[in-house]
Amino acid sequence: MFKLLLYTLGVKFNNTTIMKKLILALVLMNFLTISVKGVNGDTLYVNPNPCDSVTTIYFTISQTDSISLDVYNAWGQLIKSFFTKSLLSTGSYSIIYVTDSLPNGIYFVWLKIGSSQRAAKIIKSKEVGLNENHPSLTDIVVYPNPTTCVLNIQYQGLKSYVIIDRNGKVILQNQTDLNEIDLSNLSTGTYLLKIYSDNNKLQSTKKIIKTQ
Repeated sequence: MFKLLLYTLGVKFNNTTIMKKLILALVLMNFLTISVKGVNGDTLYVNPNPCDSVTTIYFTISQTDSISLDVYNAWGQLIKSFFTKSLLSTGSYSIIYVTDSLPNGIYFVWLKIGSSQRAAKIIKSKEVGLNENHPSLTDIVVYPNPTTCVLNIQYQGLKSYVIIDRNGKVILQNQTDLNEIDLSNLSTGTYLLKIYSDNNKLQSTKKIIKTQ
């Protein structure tokens, strides 16, 4: 249908790849004009949005089904795949998506649940920092950062922490009343640190760098 419309308007493409990407981009735009909540209760949304270094993709499926979850750029190029025809049970899911390596721009989350589809938009902007995404989460200091081994946390009392790599994988998690984290077993690189209070309320999100 899109191809016929383009030819009617006098637009001709000899490159099949370009045509496919254009069609995909148009379909994605079409989905974004529709509510991400389906009549069967399936949902999809992204928060925070816009984002800088990290965001979370939330989705709910109303019945056990095969799903695929992918992220595309504005040209229809596949950027990231989280699930590919994976069988998931009924329930709500959340996936941390580290976006700090992405160029500024608009991206699309595409969720396929059986024969139905949902889409959501992600706006990546370097102008939006973690403190802007979470204005109340600015009081906890971690140091030294970068660090070679031990990371100190300026937060008293029992707390939980999660360390996530650039692919969104949880590398380390623990609950402690100490004010330091031993990072000696982590590989050199950039990570995301999330700190929670003893009642599992998110207190801070920090980007940390482990050096040799």
